Amino acid sequence: MPKETKSISVHSSEEIEAINFWGNFAWELFNTQAISFGQVKLTFQRDSSIPRYDEIVALEQKYLSMPSELPKPIKPEQVKIVKRIFLSILGFMITGGIYSLFERRVHDIVFGMLGLAILLTFFVAIPIITIRQILDYRKKMSEYRMLRDTWEDECKRFQAEKAEILNTAHSMLQST
Repeated sequence: MPKETKSISVHSSEEIEAINFWGNFAWELFNTQAISFGQVKLTFQRDSSIPRYDEIVALEQKYLSMPSELPKPIKPEQVKIVKRIFLSILGFMITGGIYSLFERRVHDIVFGMLGLAILLTFFVAIPIITIRQILDYRKKMSEYRMLRDTWEDECKRFQAEKAEILNTAHSMLQST
């Protein structure tokens, strides 16, 4: 009876779970050894002459080749509306202060153009940019929600497939 040997390290709180998990693939606990604070080394053996050995090994490899979790979609960053409003007011106050310094030295036409530029910048351009960014954020959030829903469905399918592999391997062992 040729036997395979495998050793793994786990936290002591995960010892029973690890033994049960590897037992699904015909691994039997051979030895337990405390290796450091809270860590345990588990040594398993498996008889390679058991019935359906190749199928059980194939299921084990399939299970282990699956990632432990799927990457989660990245949520888009929110538009900082309060920050933009604050910067708009601050900019308006600064440009108003600069205007007062030059008020006595500049003609009315130049002052009027400066005032118009300030008004356009802070009361038209910044709100338009902000509204555009809000609409873009809403679009990205809609796309994110679709990706998140797809991701959640895929995670459920993925977990069900992993559970099915474990159940199949366990059933094979029970039928031998």
